[in-house]
Amino acid sequence: MEPPPPSTLQTTTSIPTTLLNKYELGRLLGRGSFAKVYAARSLSDKTQLAAIKIIDKTKTDAAMEPRIISEISAMQRLQDHPTILKIHEVMATKTKIYLVMELASGGDLYSKIRKIGKLKESAARRYFQQLVSALHFCHQNGVSHRDIKPHNLLLDGKGLDLSRLFEVKSRKERRFTSSETVERVTERLREVGGRLGYRVVEGKGGSAIGLGKGRVGVLFEVFEIAEKLLVVEVKMVEGGGVEFEEVHWGELKDELEDVVLQWHNDVM
Repeated sequence: MEPPPPSTLQTTTSIPTTLLNKYELGRLLGRGSFAKVYAARSLSDKTQLAAIKIIDKTKTDAAMEPRIISEISAMQRLQDHPTILKIHEVMATKTKIYLVMELASGGDLYSKIRKIGKLKESAARRYFQQLVSALHFCHQNGVSHRDIKPHNLLLDGKGLDLSRLFEVKSRKERRFTSSETVERVTERLREVGGRLGYRVVEGKGGSAIGLGKGRVGVLFEVFEIAEKLLVVEVKMVEGGGVEFEEVHWGELKDELEDVVLQWHNDVM
């Protein structure tokens, strides 16, 4: 992978361009009353981009410290969702706090809408599904977002395709969407598993179903992201191989067709 072009990291003269001998700072992305956010690039890996939020402790008072700690704690608890920005590390000096985060190089949704006009229905629907999924994950982890607006919804470098909601990162992971209820999908998984001779194991909360046969184990996790829209993550947690792919997976998949809206990369 080639390093990003210089324009991506146009330097600024307002602060040193090298931060703690770890990052090269680039252009200013945004600012608040006591913090600024800059684009940055790792000095050890020129292809690794990040956004660094620099909090000036001299401009904050004692009441701000718990809020800063709360922000860091919240981001650390929300690391495992595909459309929530990741925090990579936290560094500090006597006068500054540095939050190194994932870079959303596509800017914010408000700027995108102002530039291109209203979104197509399919794009708006995809964004909204991602937003609902992210908020549901926040609430599950005890975090409440109190300032939801297009200015605060950031896009990745793909622009309109900010989502990785349906991206499959492993050969042993698949997903399908469903317009059924959680109860209907989990009930169907129990029925199909029992009929095909699988051991059926219920996960915590009833929204996860494990199916086991011999040395093969498949986990189905059901997530409700909007009314009449579920995402079901399918993971091979044990075994697998050619026989399962060619025989058992197809059989299992066919039996589930009545609760499946669409498969996303359906070859296990």
